[in-house]
Amino acid sequence: MNVLYCGDDEKAKLYILGSLEYLGFEAQHVAPESPFPGITNDVSTLILSDYPARMISFEQGREIGKFIAAGGKLLMIGGWESFNGMGNNYSGHPVGDILPVELQSGDDRVQRTLVVRPTEHTPPDAGLTGFEPVVICGYNAAKPKKLARVLIAMSPLKYIGGTSNVALGEEIPLVTVITHGEGTVVACQTDLAPHWSGGLGDWGANDPEELVQGERLITLPTGNQVGYVYPKFLKLMLEA
Repeated sequence: MNVLYCGDDEKAKLYILGSLEYLGFEAQHVAPESPFPGITNDVSTLILSDYPARMISFEQGREIGKFIAAGGKLLMIGGWESFNGMGNNYSGHPVGDILPVELQSGDDRVQRTLVVRPTEHTPPDAGLTGFEPVVICGYNAAKPKKLARVLIAMSPLKYIGGTSNVALGEEIPLVTVITHGEGTVVACQTDLAPHWSGGLGDWGANDPEELVQGERLITLPTGNQVGYVYPKFLKLMLEA
């Protein structure tokens, strides 16, 4: 799988680039301040993560739609420049139109403490049910489209009845997928790098040894150290 990965600054990109290399994918990175280069014939997957919509012309956005319809894949990862972050991104853009979620017209950034949880559509062999709950710190708010499937959800943490009682709130989509022609579009509504990612980077680091095959902490080729479930999470989305 050849990946065109657009967005994320010099520090944030190391998490995704390192995980892609760890998983055996080849990737070309485009900085968030660089114009979209277009998709060459050898690219099978496009990742947009904190990549401003203004860097992709409407004509290029329509070409991305054709690329997916012909069997390609798009993964949009959350952030301040993803979805409709700060109210001036992908709402009304051709790329926004093919996402599996309905974008808000204004600023969709939400700072909130949430627990990641599986859904009825979570693959049973995904290996994403760690021993300890995974907490994230924010997301881009958007509702799944009618034909979309929610692969992973999240729920806010709420205190009830005193200082020691905690409950989960409503279920909110985290990872959503929809087909577009012969291809697929995946939305991950949180960031995969700090600060929104919260505990995602350490996912699995505290699992009991009997649950883990290999090391609980992985040092990525970029030098970043993550929990062993973190690259599994990215792989799930790339193969959805």
